[in-house]
Amino acid sequence: MSTDTSSVEALLAPLPDACKDLRLNLSSILRGTSVDPATTYCTALAVAHFVGATALADAIRADSASLLNDDEAADAQAAAALMGMTTVYYKSRGLLGKADYEQMRPSLRMNRMMSPTSRVKYEAAAFGCAAVAGCESCLKSHEAKLLETGMTESNVHDLLRIAAVVNGAGIALGTLR
Repeated sequence: MSTDTSSVEALLAPLPDACKDLRLNLSSILRGTSVDPATTYCTALAVAHFVGATALADAIRADSASLLNDDEAADAQAAAALMGMTTVYYKSRGLLGKADYEQMRPSLRMNRMMSPTSRVKYEAAAFGCAAVAGCESCLKSHEAKLLETGMTESNVHDLLRIAAVVNGAGIALGTLR
C-alpha cells in the first residue's frame, strides 16, 4: 500500500459526517492491530465479501495487493461464501435447541476449508464472518482453531474489532445510494 490515499480511504471519503467514526475506525484498524497486516486484510476482505459490500471488498483487495497473493484472496472469498452457508445452518440448528438436530449430519460440502493456502488467514477470515453472523457454534469452533495456531485472545479480540468495523463500513456505504 502506498503512502498516498488508499483505495479504502478514497471509497469512504464521501461518507457523511454522521459516519465519520466508521471512516476513522476502518483506516485505523487496517493500519495495525495485534494481528499481522496480511491476516488483518484477509479478514477484512472476507467480511466485506460476507456482507455484500463489493466496492469495499474491491478497495480492500487493491490495498492488500502487496500483502495477499491471489490464492489468499480467493481463500478469503471462499471463507465468506462457506460461512454464508454454515452460519445459517449451525446458528439455526442451535436456535432450534433440539438434541435430535445436533445428532444429524450436516451433509454440506466444505472441502475448501480443509486445505487453504494459509490456515491462520483462513480461520481468521471465517471467524470474522462468524462474528458478523452471530453464530455461537461457528465462533467457538473457529476461535479454538485460531488459538491452536498460536493466536492469542488479544489477537482474536482484534479480529472481532476488524469484523465489526468492516461490517459497519459496509452499512455506512449503503447510505450513499
